[in-house]
Amino acid sequence: MALKPGFMYKFPWEDMGTFKYLLFVPYVATVAMGCDDADDWAFHMLVIAAFRYVHAQFWISLSRIHAITQHSKIQAKGIDFKQVDREDTWDDYIILQLIVMTLVHKCPGLGYGGWPIWNAAGMWQTLLLHAGPTEFVYYWLHRALHHHSLYRAYHSHHHASFVTEPITGSVHPFAEHLMYTANFAIPLLGTWAFGGASWTSFYAYLIGFDVLNNIGHCNFEFVPRWFMNLPGVKYLIYTPSYHSLHHSKVHTNFCLFMPVYDLVYGTLDPTSHTLYAKAMDGQAAPNVAPDVVFMAHGTELLSLFHLPFALRSFSSRPFKSACKPLNPKPLNPKPLNPKPQTPNSKLQITRGTELLSLFHLPFALRSFSSRPFKSAWWLQPLLPLCLPVVAVLRLVGRPFVADKHRLLHLNCSTWVTPAWGFQFFIKSEFGHINRKIEQAILEADRTGTKVVGLGALNKNESLNGGGQLFVDKHPDLKVRVVHGNTLTAAAILHKLPSGVKEIFLTGATSKLGRAIALYLAARGVRVVMYTTSTERFEKIRGEADEKHRGNIEQATTLEDGAGIMDWVVGKYCSAKDQSKAPKHATFHQFVVPPIPESRKDCVYTDLPAFRLPKAAKDFRSCEMTMERGHVHACHAGALVHALEEWTENEVGAIDPTRIDLTWEAALKHNFTLA
Repeated sequence: MALKPGFMYKFPWEDMGTFKYLLFVPYVATVAMGCDDADDWAFHMLVIAAFRYVHAQFWISLSRIHAITQHSKIQAKGIDFKQVDREDTWDDYIILQLIVMTLVHKCPGLGYGGWPIWNAAGMWQTLLLHAGPTEFVYYWLHRALHHHSLYRAYHSHHHASFVTEPITGSVHPFAEHLMYTANFAIPLLGTWAFGGASWTSFYAYLIGFDVLNNIGHCNFEFVPRWFMNLPGVKYLIYTPSYHSLHHSKVHTNFCLFMPVYDLVYGTLDPTSHTLYAKAMDGQAAPNVAPDVVFMAHGTELLSLFHLPFALRSFSSRPFKSACKPLNPKPLNPKPLNPKPQTPNSKLQITRGTELLSLFHLPFALRSFSSRPFKSAWWLQPLLPLCLPVVAVLRLVGRPFVADKHRLLHLNCSTWVTPAWGFQFFIKSEFGHINRKIEQAILEADRTGTKVVGLGALNKNESLNGGGQLFVDKHPDLKVRVVHGNTLTAAAILHKLPSGVKEIFLTGATSKLGRAIALYLAARGVRVVMYTTSTERFEKIRGEADEKHRGNIEQATTLEDGAGIMDWVVGKYCSAKDQSKAPKHATFHQFVVPPIPESRKDCVYTDLPAFRLPKAAKDFRSCEMTMERGHVHACHAGALVHALEEWTENEVGAIDPTRIDLTWEAALKHNFTLA
């Protein structure tokens, strides 16, 4: 938002929200009903709008794929949710220009239309009218907008983005866009006035303009050296690094696309060409190895679209599939005393859910990745697109960077294992998945990463023993492998009400179930473990001190929990299963996906998660179902491990004696239970 918004700051349809897209309906209806005019104007307007949206999505995705941008970044700093939200209306100019062009076309007696497909002279006219009047007017208009009064009222809105993304170039107040639209109309109206208008020049100018605008606002340099070294070219066309200086220094490099105007009027920054060279050499914002890597994976097919480089707005919100229940309210997120006041919890951090969650990655759909991922009805038609992506990733996929963040002195990164949730339940896929995880761990070790956290099913016991497989296979690893389940267990325990006397535990013989049972039993809590395996039950019970073993009991039916108010659920629990719990019971869950909330008379807690400290920076996408600024407990566990500089691996079984230690370390570093 501008520092002091002025007259006509807001677009007329701003308060309509997504209903603004209804403004396209008359055009669609005109075409669908066969009522278009002789120029097929409505059809052409829709085609141009579609081109602009697809083109913008291309640049959004491209700019968020770290494998493409990491070696020529211009600014090291990232963007945050605030910027994503501010730029979420980037497409208002498409609607505005569509309306303005139609009004001009429909103007009685003007005759703006009736063009041929091609006119060679008109193409040159368009180019010259842009290079002359439009560039000149824009330069001085831009200079005027930097006068303190106009800057505060309007242009500061655009400059609130210190680090730009491609669509930042179209994020301006309504009044500014009106001025720009009038100026950018000069080549189109001028060519028509000179008799050279054609549909080719019309399309070429509008789409070509967007191409250059998006290029200039990329935060990575890619314009070839050989091209920029051609005589005079560096004054005829700008580059991303050139315009980046305008956003970082503000009062320099004012041109639209042609630096010659800055050269002539003395506003060309002397470091422009130096910054270009540094960016091309990877020295402007050097690519540094992360200190912490968190390994996520795909879950549901539609989770593909929750990747940051997919749908920007979608990935900026929590991912919730259509069948997922609403987030329950947290119970009592107060830390426990050294008594039996420990809640349970275990969820596997940022991992893909549906195949579409792919587009929630930070380098995918920028605004989408800055908000929690919710699978919506409009995603369902995209489901077939997920299948070829799954096939390609299965055949040639390798772990990739989804997003990068900062936490105090730590450079943090989220990597994605190219596998989906269903693959983790196919035994024949275990070897393939482990090879991908191993590949990521070895790459992290090679580059000097300190901690690799395994999220969700990447650390499944049946898959690799909670990461133990990799540590045993590579005993000389310098990087620490962390499953993060110790902090997950602590989060679950601290969701239990203070003074809890007994719990009913399902998923009781899992890593988390075992740790919860031993921890609570040692503090005098009666733990009723639901399992049909007496052998596994006795093994866990035997790990407890002899004086505490009486607190651990076996249950072979769910009916055995009928009188217990606190159910700690680590295994899928159907509506029929939940009916066995007493009225007003609380379901503390660490099962993925969360159980359906079928009992209106019961309470359901969220999966264990933490709010990040305020020192966390550059978060622009949500970690799957997590709210903004929240991460799964196991992700937080990996971060705490790095902050504490612990030198041991955290793999295999959970050590119950470290639960309190890990919890206190998390609190010390300002993590709070979500």
